[in-house]
Amino acid sequence: MTEEEQEEACRQLDALLFGDSDDDTQKPGEKTFFELHADELIKHCGLTKTQFCKLMGIELSNLPKLKKTKNIFLLKKVADVLGFPMDLIVSGQEWAYYEKLLIMGIVRVENELFPINTKDDLKKVLKVITKKEKDAQKNN
Repeated sequence: MTEEEQEEACRQLDALLFGDSDDDTQKPGEKTFFELHADELIKHCGLTKTQFCKLMGIELSNLPKLKKTKNIFLLKKVADVLGFPMDLIVSGQEWAYYEKLLIMGIVRVENELFPINTKDDLKKVLKVITKKEKDAQKNN
């Protein structure tokens, strides 16, 4: 592989990972579900765009760039913050199920986020809180 070919391969890899392609034209199938429905997903979780950006650790002005990202690590963080599985963020798989959930939210205990979609999720968070309270009492 020539040096030029290596540079082109690196540029293409960067474009796939970070969405920074020189070619702004995308085929419809190349967009993630998050890119197409970010505002709806954020609103569905009861968050404002500002709150979502704060949880993501980004400035609101960078939200448009985040929506277009193909970076797997950023998409995983989006999934964690919104409380959705990665498949949904990428492909929209099972959106109909999540769209109809009666329980939907995120609870933050210290610096850890817990998606809440079921009663079992609530029970898990309650166990974490109870354990942290007991640990704190032992240390005092």
